[in-house]
Amino acid sequence: METQLQTSVPEVSIPSRVNGFIVAVCLAAGLRILIFSIGLPFFPLDEELHFDAIHKFATGYTATRDLPGFDPASAELIELYHSPEFLKDPLPGKPFFPLPWWCNPTGEQLPPELAYRVNEWLDLRNVEINAPPVYYVIGASWYKMGRLLGYSGIFLLYWLRSLNAIVYALFVAISWLFVKECYPENSYLHVSVPLFLAVFPQDALLFMIPNAMAPVFVAGLLLLLARLVRQPLRKMRFYLGVGLCAACAALVGFGNFLVAIPLVIAAWSILGELRAVAGKSRRTTGVIAMLTVAAVPIGLWLMRNRVILGDWSGSKTKQQYLGWNIQPFAHILRHPLFTWSGASYFFNTLSRNFWRGEMYWHAVPRVAWFDPIYLFGSILCCGAFVVLLFRSPREGSLKRFADFSSGAMVVGSVLFLMAISIPFDFGHCFYPSRARPYFVSGRIIIGVLLPFAIMFLRGLQILCNRLMPTMNPLIPAIAIAAGVFVAETWMFIPMLSSHFNLFSLILGRSCG
Repeated sequence: METQLQTSVPEVSIPSRVNGFIVAVCLAAGLRILIFSIGLPFFPLDEELHFDAIHKFATGYTATRDLPGFDPASAELIELYHSPEFLKDPLPGKPFFPLPWWCNPTGEQLPPELAYRVNEWLDLRNVEINAPPVYYVIGASWYKMGRLLGYSGIFLLYWLRSLNAIVYALFVAISWLFVKECYPENSYLHVSVPLFLAVFPQDALLFMIPNAMAPVFVAGLLLLLARLVRQPLRKMRFYLGVGLCAACAALVGFGNFLVAIPLVIAAWSILGELRAVAGKSRRTTGVIAMLTVAAVPIGLWLMRNRVILGDWSGSKTKQQYLGWNIQPFAHILRHPLFTWSGASYFFNTLSRNFWRGEMYWHAVPRVAWFDPIYLFGSILCCGAFVVLLFRSPREGSLKRFADFSSGAMVVGSVLFLMAISIPFDFGHCFYPSRARPYFVSGRIIIGVLLPFAIMFLRGLQILCNRLMPTMNPLIPAIAIAAGVFVAETWMFIPMLSSHFNLFSLILGRSCG
């Protein structure tokens, strides 16, 4: 029983000035993101595609049925400031790459010997331009603000990345408010969740990509929904605001459409407590308004895709450009995900990519000996949480909302990746490919970071209570956070010493 488990867990002592402690943790989280963001060169993953999309939105992009090419201005910045260190090895016998191309007498003007490469970018199509638009709208506003402040060139690029530090510090703060709202008696979570999130090593949080903004929108929506579940008799504008927040969260990225899960759970919880006549009509009207406001912007975006792009999701042109095709049903049933080896690869790779990311360095993916800890630790702790979820008494609407929302979102996100992996023949695409036809990008579902943290840390609390009842569960939680921070920071050190980052430019190391 949950009540029995919690009464036997040792009480965690929190610093007396808890607000100052949490503010420090949030600032430290933002500072870590800022240091790593400006310490990494450009452009890993598909960051160049998202930067070009931001530039297009900032300069008045209008959608067309065909995928657009790169804008000449963004293509020039990409070619001038990109680093070869991600996907190439240094020349034999040389520990470093040649000096950056901006080390030339013409300053920010592209060297003549590289000008022809800009045309190669212009010939490519931007397959991300028709993705959900919220991130690009916000990024374009931040981009224009940076230009008004006088930033240009590489400083403008790093200005765009710096937004992630503000967003992530806000995310950690909102996450703390959420666990205080839903687990007011569980002081262990009040400390462990912010600490865990402050050091979470996902590299997608460092770059100009929509995934960096996904967690804060989901956390904000969960907090608003929790307050609505606690006090349903609120003014109509609060319900409308929650609906608008849900729409914005969903339109950050396709993985964020899972916010429908907590939205439905909250609506069910509110409408399920209509035993009292007082406020019955008010609650029902509010829930209907909330769901309507959430659905309208999403519906308008889907309709816009259907009219302008020819399909509801807007991804058909991307699939055609990349050579993806829907397989016959008989081939779908033979997908390797239904085999032991395929499923093992999927879950092992996804666990690593969800925790750390999928960035390459010197043409090699970042892997380490402790990667299996991410997989087995997640299985053990989340498994313990699921057992608790179904064995505990169904008391307390807030705790029930937080528990079921967290579990359903995390499980649903994994099922989502499996569902979009199975139907396609990926042709000659590099990722996913015919040889490994799986979407294993943890960044696609990184919006469920807060629900995952709750599952993981609640499960850890239960395991400690059962296996080591005299131990304060905060001790292993802090040990895990410290171990992850040290190990992942150590892996980042070679990247932070790159000659292509902002530190080198400021210190004068880039140009010798």
